[in-house]
Amino acid sequence: MENNKRLDVLNRKVIKINSVSPTFCLAKWLQTTTMLYNGFTHSCHHPGAHKIDVENIKDNPQGLHNTPQKLLARQDMLNGIQTKECGYCWSIENLKQDHFSDRHYKSSSEGSGFWPNFDKVVESGLGENIAPVYFEVAFENVCNFKCSYCSPSVSSRWMEEIEERGPYYLSNGTKANDLEWLKHTGQFPIHHKQHNPYIEAFWKWWPELYQTVNIFRITGGEPLLSENTWKILDYVIENPRQDFKISINTNMGVPKKLITKLIEKVNLLHGKIAEITIFTSAESIGEQAEYSRYGMDWELFKSNTEYFLQNTSQDVKMSYMTTVNILSASTFDLFLAYILELRGKYSKDRAHSRVGVNVAFLRHPLHQVITLLTPSGKEAFTNKINTFIESNSNDLEMSSLYIEEIEQLKRLLAFMNSAEGSLEQRRNLVSFFNEYDSRRGTDFLKTFPELSDVYELGQT
Repeated sequence: MENNKRLDVLNRKVIKINSVSPTFCLAKWLQTTTMLYNGFTHSCHHPGAHKIDVENIKDNPQGLHNTPQKLLARQDMLNGIQTKECGYCWSIENLKQDHFSDRHYKSSSEGSGFWPNFDKVVESGLGENIAPVYFEVAFENVCNFKCSYCSPSVSSRWMEEIEERGPYYLSNGTKANDLEWLKHTGQFPIHHKQHNPYIEAFWKWWPELYQTVNIFRITGGEPLLSENTWKILDYVIENPRQDFKISINTNMGVPKKLITKLIEKVNLLHGKIAEITIFTSAESIGEQAEYSRYGMDWELFKSNTEYFLQNTSQDVKMSYMTTVNILSASTFDLFLAYILELRGKYSKDRAHSRVGVNVAFLRHPLHQVITLLTPSGKEAFTNKINTFIESNSNDLEMSSLYIEEIEQLKRLLAFMNSAEGSLEQRRNLVSFFNEYDSRRGTDFLKTFPELSDVYELGQT
């Protein structure tokens, strides 16, 4: 069976990874996610980001990646210490149920370039001058969405709202999306019309970086609204590399003319580079998706994604990223069914699937995590997901789940059941969404009647 073979390969790789250290992760050496709009970086997308010292990039733009904090984390990993910033993976591994974490998946990945560089990383020690093979960059925070779990540091639309209306005051006296806190922590974005030393350092490094990076991924904000995205695409079109892979995160909720422009650039790149992947995001459907991912038009989202798939080559992939939260609970299975439908419709065979999905769960803000469901809500969600897995696990069918996706769904359930929601978190949920509805003309209970029991607990 295909899934059993994939699982066997993964198990053998994990044994080798853990032979270096039970906390060793290649992503800490070879991957970087860097927010150039405010000068923050982290290894993969799970750890909290930290500030890049401008002095460290004046003469060496590689300081965008090999920061002192990352070197300390690498030392911890070599010493078998669960470095604090990587709690997402440790929370999965510490469940003691033999779940694979993203440390395992990322380190064992062939396509990313991580696994082929295993020996190089081990030999590099702390890797003070190691170049990333996976570089994810956010040039700007310009965005047309303001998702419920997002923030002004990532979304310009959130920034506009908070500048006009102020932060959200939660029931425990804390503030959500407070601009003063962003300024205090150095996360306040540099306006796109101002001089930005981080973007300057990036473009200085780019010609050299481009020669060695395996996967280059552009995120945001909304990348299709940034001129830097189109500048990168034009550079690659003019300087093709057969082993280069490019990815773009987009909410696919922009006007169709930008999707058409993206299709034109992607088609110009076809055959000139190794791989093109478009990542988009959702975790629910219909009006519930529009509520949580405020700014989304669900029908436009579906239309844009299918238009893209219809007008690009079979070699071009589209992957759906999820951040499963309490607002996703009632329609997440329907969203998964939609993804599998697309997989069957647009993939020529199971070995060459064009449509993927990655199941991750929200950890912050705490008033929106899926652990806030009541026991009956958790039971209902567990039953729905287990039923979905059972109905879509035939690895001979085009539109069925892969072993990695099944494992991700199982660890989502394990996370959901690993903690009970506190009264404070539920009260904060109520205070946040009451203000959310007041500002946006939405209605939480009308949109999510199945969450009325959670809401009522938060009113006590």
